[in-house]
Amino acid sequence: DPNGLEVLIFGRLPLAISARCYHARACDLHKDNCQFVCAEDANGMAVDTLDGAPFLAVNGVQTLSHAYAELSASVPRLIDIGIRRLRLSPQAGIDMVSVAAVYRELADGGSDPAEAASRLGEIANSAVDPVAFCNGYITGDSGCALHPAGATAHSARAFN
Repeated sequence: DPNGLEVLIFGRLPLAISARCYHARACDLHKDNCQFVCAEDANGMAVDTLDGAPFLAVNGVQTLSHAYAELSASVPRLIDIGIRRLRLSPQAGIDMVSVAAVYRELADGGSDPAEAASRLGEIANSAVDPVAFCNGYITGDSGCALHPAGATAHSARAFN
């Protein structure tokens, strides 16, 4: 029953959970006496590649994507196949009320995906720490890829 399914359409993607708290470990603290060091990085601690490129984020025991999921290009198709629960993952420093309004308007048919993507880009770039978006995983591409609205080459494969 697709009505029971929920799709995360905005925010950092949860990739893994661990018994170890990498955040505490990175600060030379024991997990049981971590002093809630993860609260110092509201959107997670950045993890870069050896070359210094952004790669992941760690928040306590969670491993998250560096880029934020932004699925405005897929919302009409998700609704067409019966998905009724679209999740927004709150992000510190981003006007989430405005993000929710953009997606609500899109879901209600009051805007198109390209317009929504543009507005979401403006919101994200006005944040304290501008963010990168991704949507590749829903199109069958590399998860960190970004396909603009209307250019999701693999979307048919991802939804079948």
